Amino acid sequence: MDNLFKAEWLKTIKNYMFTSFLVWIFPVGMAGFFATMIALALISDKVEAGILATSSGLWTIDTQGVWSMITTFPANVFGRIPLLAFMAASFASEYEWRTWKNIVPRNRRFPLLLTKIIVLISIVMISLTMTSFISGIGYALGYKIGGAAYGPPITLSAILEFIPQYAKILLIGLISLMVLATMAALTGILTRSILGGMLAAFLISTTEPMALPLLSFFSGVFDRPRLVNLYKYTPTYNIENIRSWFDHAQPLEIASQALITEPSLAVSILICVIWIVGFLALSSWIFYRQDLTE
Repeated sequence: MDNLFKAEWLKTIKNYMFTSFLVWIFPVGMAGFFATMIALALISDKVEAGILATSSGLWTIDTQGVWSMITTFPANVFGRIPLLAFMAASFASEYEWRTWKNIVPRNRRFPLLLTKIIVLISIVMISLTMTSFISGIGYALGYKIGGAAYGPPITLSAILEFIPQYAKILLIGLISLMVLATMAALTGILTRSILGGMLAAFLISTTEPMALPLLSFFSGVFDRPRLVNLYKYTPTYNIENIRSWFDHAQPLEIASQALITEPSLAVSILICVIWIVGFLALSSWIFYRQDLTE
């Protein structure tokens, strides 16, 4: 398994086209953005004020903001697109480039599938973690230029308090990425096409988070108010519900009278696990039955 992970890791990170434009663009882009803004802030008070205006004033909060692009509606509608495209294209490219032909025995297909998912999630987690801390450092430099306080002071107690907060956002991000990765595996394996996988990823990324307004519309059209309750079983709702339990110790409140109950933390985690296992099982079943020599 270690050799399989190493081989898959090297194969993926050496695919410079995909990783550069769909994954590493986040930390590199964030670093470039702050480098430019800080340079301009040295000569422009307006740019300096703009940096301060977009910050919470707390590095403990600013470093967590990046994760909203995959965990929080509406940021996740478009924020997930490049990551889903990267994952789906990584699977589909194996077919287009015929790298799986004649080298994947049936009895090793599930370990290969699972390893690829783990590698893709690991790369994205590293990229977003780097981006989040670059964001915190960038804002800290902006505040230093402006002569304003950027808190809390970095002390042992502040770090010890920050670690569990960041661990929670990492866990939410991990759950979200596991859903996305298994979803991308399914689309990539089904389409066998890089373009098809990326288009499917785009469709999923824009429609699944919009499930509530879509269900509300159809519940009105068909006069079935309870149809809106299906939203409680979507990954987007349950990921945000997990966040609400972590942050506020209560379920996520939705402004809809048709939503009767809100799941507990354990139920939301279970629903996300069911989605992950379901996508993984279906992907594995299809992958096992495919003739890779075609």
